[in-house]
Amino acid sequence: MSLTPKQEAFCMAYLETGNASEAYRRAYNAEKMKPETINNKAHAMLKRGDIGARIADLRSATARRHQLTIDDLIRELEEARAAALTAETVQSSAAVAASMAKAKLLGYDRPDADLEREAKRLNIEKLRRELGTDTAAPVVRFARDD
Repeated sequence: MSLTPKQEAFCMAYLETGNASEAYRRAYNAEKMKPETINNKAHAMLKRGDIGARIADLRSATARRHQLTIDDLIRELEEARAAALTAETVQSSAAVAASMAKAKLLGYDRPDADLEREAKRLNIEKLRRELGTDTAAPVVRFARDD
């Protein structure tokens, strides 16, 4: 299934800005919409499988083109953070910005990230019960990489 031109524009704007609401404003006529409506519609767009798949495709193409990995970006952000903390005049706001950028890159900046992990864990437990493997299989934990 191919995307409409507006959906494609949303995906491109989302990659450019990292903000779903701003991407929605750029791709759709949202001048008369309330901010809450824009936010809800943008969130709904991100939940669509075809939109998520297209964003993932665009991200991987960009990463391949620039030969970047998440590890490369994390390493650069950590170097910037360390430089900010060890500068003659400590740049704590720059260090915090680097830490937050790492959190965002790894998906830890979303307040619902923990809820999503818990929902996945509960779904796995439910499937185990339904399959009758509840006690035989080890417990799966969705932990953050530190």
